[in-house]
Amino acid sequence: MKKLLYVIDRSCNQKALSLVLDRINELYNIQCDSIKLDQYKIQGCDLQNRYDVLIYQTFPHQNHKQKWDAKTIKITDNLFNQFKGLKILHDSHDSGRVDAFSRFNDDSIPRIKAWPSYDYINKFKPILTTMGGVGQLKKQLNPYLNLVKIDKFLEWEKTWPNDKTNIGASYIVSYGYHETWAADYPTYISQSPKNKFVREDTKDILKSYSKAPVDMEWKSQFDFHNHLKDTLVSITVPGWGEGCLRQYEGPLYGCLNLMHESIADIKLLPHSDLIDGEDFISFTLDNLKDKLDYIFNNKEKADKIRFNGKLKLHQGFNINKSAEQLYNFIK
Repeated sequence: MKKLLYVIDRSCNQKALSLVLDRINELYNIQCDSIKLDQYKIQGCDLQNRYDVLIYQTFPHQNHKQKWDAKTIKITDNLFNQFKGLKILHDSHDSGRVDAFSRFNDDSIPRIKAWPSYDYINKFKPILTTMGGVGQLKKQLNPYLNLVKIDKFLEWEKTWPNDKTNIGASYIVSYGYHETWAADYPTYISQSPKNKFVREDTKDILKSYSKAPVDMEWKSQFDFHNHLKDTLVSITVPGWGEGCLRQYEGPLYGCLNLMHESIADIKLLPHSDLIDGEDFISFTLDNLKDKLDYIFNNKEKADKIRFNGKLKLHQGFNINKSAEQLYNFIK
């Protein structure tokens, strides 16, 4: 039996890989264990020699003064480099464009990446991609995963396209990230200063949109999901990276995903590729109102796009398939 050790630091995008490793433990003849970074720093030299595969995840934001432990990571980086078996890096950065292991100066080490950009995929050719933000679901995680199963899509299909009575849009997001000390601005925003306040700027544009209702009132998680179930359009903007949970929650509840252009070139699903204009619609601050007009003036086309987007979500998030993909690489 092969043995795999997963070294974990911290990241809300780390949970998705833990789910995959749990499934490998269940389905295949591979023992998957995990260890926290602080333990690895102390025990790693002797411990890792007992394993055939080492997956290494460190907190991905190197500029985050409160969470980036440079002294510890220097030690654990050296331990990782000394490992003689199959080494794999788990890049859980909130941005799919950023290389969280640029300090290694080594593009040849196999990678697992949370919601990578397609440029990242072309450069590093990750052996597995995962959804981002899964860890943010916390107590809602298991119910959420159950709702992504394909049989749930078939239940919804019976009521589509008459599943919505609120033919409007939803834009319910948090604000104020630009005032916090946490790491840096959302990565996309740091790369494009003109979009530094994209969430606030989107809100300002929507305030003056009058052709259909746009709900921007804060709701509890339970009420928010019920709200999405009965809303035609979910407007999605970047979070700490290009993505946030909305890009999954919207189609899960049958909404058309109207996503900011920064998210359009990110692989959001491990086993499906979303196509702009077929599975979602992208927007910029300059054309947001025009895109909303198009959606509300073309209800039949909008229904087809949201149908495709929800189908891709159910087909594209498959833990068993991810487990098989990783198993085939390490077996």
